[in-house]
Amino acid sequence: MQLDLTKLAALVRNSHLQGKSLRLPAMTVRELGQLASLLRDPTPSIPTSSITHH
Repeated sequence: MQLDLTKLAALVRNSHLQGKSLRLPAMTVRELGQLASLLRDPTPSIPTSSITHH
């Protein structure tokens, strides 16, 4: 299963800003490193308003 790390990074940012917890899906160490790299970038690639919450 391929993770959309860009969307996941936006979800993490949005959850943090709202003070809500978020459970990360299972991922490899490489994917976790890529996610951390995306989170270090202060400008999200996609607007958080385009992400649907379940």
